[in-house]
Amino acid sequence: MIVNASAPASLLPTATSAAVYFAIMNHGPVDDELLSVNTPRATSATLHESYIEADVAKMRDLKSIDVPPGGFVELKQGARHIMLTGLSAPLKEGDVLELELTFEKAGKIPLKITIGKAVT
Repeated sequence: MIVNASAPASLLPTATSAAVYFAIMNHGPVDDELLSVNTPRATSATLHESYIEADVAKMRDLKSIDVPPGGFVELKQGARHIMLTGLSAPLKEGDVLELELTFEKAGKIPLKITIGKAVT
């Protein structure tokens, strides 16, 4: 189950990247993994993680995101998130962003997110 999905509007009219956040609830009895995300709005949608190393903010790609049985995993600003790059157009407040999430066990899950206000 996907809950609390959000994607803030782009700050600049020339933006080519954006972030997406949501929470995943696994109601099943076994582990599952978010393996990939796709969208027609960007050339790439990757699983990402923000972290601090030696007082420097960094990001790295993740191969997957584990969701334990009966577990809850939150993708949020400053932590794990979906990074969209190569946007076909900046995200505008009120538009709908369509994603397809691929899980190891749950398979493909469509997700529609109404773009929210820009975050400064």
